[in-house]
Amino acid sequence: VKGLYIESMAQIYPEDRGTNYAVRQGQQMGKMIAEKILSDGLSQ
Repeated sequence: VKGLYIESMAQIYPEDRGTNYAVRQGQQMGKMIAEKILSDGLSQ
């Protein structure tokens, strides 16, 4: 599906599923999506 992003910790080894890792992944995904929006000229 075009424009669909999924970020999941489901496949990560149990010891690495701490909240700090989830927050980091969320920040990285947010940055990636923001960069994509800006590069595509989709921001309003």
